[in-house]
Amino acid sequence: MTIEVWRDNERLTVKLLGSLDEVAADQLEKTLDGRLLSVPMFVLDVTGLTCLSSAGLRVFYRAHQMMKRQKSVMLIKGVGQETEQIFRETGFADVFDYFVD
Repeated sequence: MTIEVWRDNERLTVKLLGSLDEVAADQLEKTLDGRLLSVPMFVLDVTGLTCLSSAGLRVFYRAHQMMKRQKSVMLIKGVGQETEQIFRETGFADVFDYFVD
């Protein structure tokens, strides 16, 4: 898993490349730790995501909750068919704001 991070004015973007398994989910959580504080917009780019585990979903949900608590926005972009299917099956399609690629 490769995690690319950059900040552009008031937007933090994180791009994921590869498989988001349990080990990579821990890595992503550590990467996000502290970076989401006071960020008005968080964009999670999953265009390069090849696999999404339940541990990865947990990290997405925690980030979403944090952004919601501070009245900020989280958008997930580049969602492929497999990831969208996972969102639908788990009920997260109704939770996350995302764009299908």
